[in-house]
Amino acid sequence: MSQIGTKSESKYTLWTTVLKLAIVAGIPILVYISLADSELGMPLRRFISLTVWAVLAWITEIIPGTMIGISLPALYVIFGVSSPAVAFSPWYGTVPWLTTGGLIVGHMLLETGLANRIAYSTIYMIGGSFRQIMAGLMVAGFILAPLVPSTISKMSIFCVFAIGICQGLNFRPGTPEAAAIMLTAFFSVSIPAMCFLTGSGHIPPAVYIMQQTSGIEVTWSQYAMHNVPVGIVYALATLILVGALFKTGHGDHREIIGRCYQALGPMTRKEQCASILLVIILGLLATDTLHHLSPSWIMLLAAAALFVPGINLLQQDDLRKIDFLIVFFVSGAMSIGAVAADIGAAQMLADQLMPLINGSTVKYTLVAAYMFGWLLLFFVTPMTGLSTFAGPLSTLAMNVGLDPRLTVYSFIYGMDQAVFPYQYALLLLVFKTGYVTRQYLLRLLLPKVLVGGCVLLLVALPYWALLGLW
Repeated sequence: MSQIGTKSESKYTLWTTVLKLAIVAGIPILVYISLADSELGMPLRRFISLTVWAVLAWITEIIPGTMIGISLPALYVIFGVSSPAVAFSPWYGTVPWLTTGGLIVGHMLLETGLANRIAYSTIYMIGGSFRQIMAGLMVAGFILAPLVPSTISKMSIFCVFAIGICQGLNFRPGTPEAAAIMLTAFFSVSIPAMCFLTGSGHIPPAVYIMQQTSGIEVTWSQYAMHNVPVGIVYALATLILVGALFKTGHGDHREIIGRCYQALGPMTRKEQCASILLVIILGLLATDTLHHLSPSWIMLLAAAALFVPGINLLQQDDLRKIDFLIVFFVSGAMSIGAVAADIGAAQMLADQLMPLINGSTVKYTLVAAYMFGWLLLFFVTPMTGLSTFAGPLSTLAMNVGLDPRLTVYSFIYGMDQAVFPYQYALLLLVFKTGYVTRQYLLRLLLPKVLVGGCVLLLVALPYWALLGLW
């Protein structure tokens, strides 16, 4: 029986692989052929076909995403779509180096244990009731967000916290209480990540492409000023939604949380040194409008300081533990936007979307960008979607006399609205713990799409108007 099962699984895997290969190879060819009678030039036809190939390859995971990111710029050059200077221009920018420095600093937070201490101490100080625990998770998420660009690393930390809380409070997998805690942990990573330029790997590419398209610079402090207040309201509204839809329990669990916190022991010398360094980093990031240093150079210099004798927060061997492959993925995804802007694909797409919003109000345009992000998330990852469409949305905004930052911000919020695990790696990580059923995911995440839209309309738009963005 086991041999029959193994053969069936192998046959299923074989046919699945063949189907994926047929999709990834066949659809781009069909797209290229279908565009033969169009007025598009050869570079545009090839660009569209190659980009469709990359998106499908990322979705099906037929080859590693990093290798797609590495090969896509080269394919643009080989097929005459663009020059190497354009296709590989993301490497000349600041985003790859921001990601590199952030990965090293984030690894230091994990390695020294300071990330754990920040999270546990925050939860412990806020209180021990169920709702206070959820609030503590969210506050800890906002503290760690600007310091650890890797959302997967943060989600791994918060999954451990959340599982520990569930076990300590005897919340069994599949119960409403466990689902509320685990999903709050997910929101504590995903929502703060959108509020900072260093909060997530997919935010800098979108902002960089918007800057390249529009010429409007966005500093670290400006991005935070534009999004942190909105993000705080969004986080509060989400926590209220969790409390309304789930049984959140009663009683004070501070003693259990306290035991988890006390188990960490006193702060080590490394943690103290890391704390001082983090204060310096945050101070430099928040004052970038004064000293005009890019966040990328701040993070790189901070990363280098970790290895200085006398500080020694990291050793050379630590570099081997860091997954730098994400840097290639980010840069490859960004090449889509760079090439699209260079050959006019971004303008073409913006022209196609123009009739949908021509003569519309600012509110309609931004809600349309938000809903477009949500719908697009059913087909592509946030990284791919933002890198592909940040340019066209920026162009579209400028065509109607709107600040492109607004459409990109709205699009980012829309691409946060995952409702199925496959759409977002962070949500998949939470789902795989077994503590959250699919039923509870849909019960909470579908209404959250409406909550996000309401926050955009009722909070973000008036706030951005107050700042003079429209």
